[in-house]
Amino acid sequence: IASSAIYRVRLIEINKRASITDALTGIYNRRFFDEMLGKQIALAKRGNEPLSLLIADLDHFKKLNDTCGLIAGDTFLQQIAEIMKTSIRSSDIVARYGGEEFVIIMPSIGLAGALEKADRIRRHIESLDFNNVAAGQSLKMTISIGVASLPEHGIEPVALLSAADSALYKAKRGGRNRVESP
Repeated sequence: IASSAIYRVRLIEINKRASITDALTGIYNRRFFDEMLGKQIALAKRGNEPLSLLIADLDHFKKLNDTCGLIAGDTFLQQIAEIMKTSIRSSDIVARYGGEEFVIIMPSIGLAGALEKADRIRRHIESLDFNNVAAGQSLKMTISIGVASLPEHGIEPVALLSAADSALYKAKRGGRNRVESP
């Protein structure tokens, strides 16, 4: 009976983890991000603290998928997720937003600090040679990042997301491999 109960508890934990993480990258998924953004914004407002949001998109990722294949693309996404995960504080939340887009919630960091952190991530990815993604090829990748902060760019999840997304598209229009704010 005890081993059966332990087994059920483990299954519940496995299911719970699967419901909040992206199956490919192992980082949080969009569903969890949406829930956490609202909670983190409420905490920031209650404590009168800043909060920043980064939206990052891999530049020309479709071209990589088209030339190297989907398996190489998946490997790339896994490696980028790992870079994102190791580039943030334990209090930050990184998630796969969709496709080749990633988001990072950064509690207690204002716009200047978030822009600096985003640029460090951008430069780190730009500097890497991804040799183990596609056999016999050394690949490079760049990333564009939009940054928005509470309260200056919005105090509600939709407004903050919209501002960060707008900043991301500003970076894309500006030539890619950039960090921008609204």
